[in-house]
Amino acid sequence: EVQLVFIATNALLKTLEEPADRTHFVLLTSRPRRLLDTVRSRTLAVRFAPLSDAIVNQLLEARGLATDVAPLAHGSAELAFELADPEAMRERDEFVSAARAALEAPDLAEAIALGQFRAEGRDGIREQLGFFAQALADDARGAITSDPPRAERAAHRHAVVLRTLAEIERNVQPALALEAMVARLRRA
Repeated sequence: EVQLVFIATNALLKTLEEPADRTHFVLLTSRPRRLLDTVRSRTLAVRFAPLSDAIVNQLLEARGLATDVAPLAHGSAELAFELADPEAMRERDEFVSAARAALEAPDLAEAIALGQFRAEGRDGIREQLGFFAQALADDARGAITSDPPRAERAAHRHAVVLRTLAEIERNVQPALALEAMVARLRRA
């Protein structure tokens, strides 16, 4: 497998060094530092900035998709299209609703139920927690002028969710991290 990569890399380098007349290549990567130095030395880096929310919104509208996901896409049309998928929206809304229910429940049974939430592995749970954090940030922004204590509480909860995301990044078992998060959020 490594030998095939080496052969492919050498073939690419040969093509980059001696392209046919009027031939141009566009190499796309989100990790340019991981490219071989010899490849990077033969290319011209062009950075693309994230799209504005307004442009992402227009792209979603053109496809007849929900536009409320534009701010969640962080300037990526591809991510916006994925987020606007009805099934993904349903799963996201279910998770956020379950998390909110766990906060308001009379006991920690809802926290345990949330801990059993099955997303697509660790990445799925991180994604769902990201959406929950976004919902809490929206709560804080919406309450800042009308109810500052509520805004402060939402901001504190947002910080707790971000801390939970960091814990999962450090390889904490997701179910335990979710249960502990709900316990901390209920005290917030």
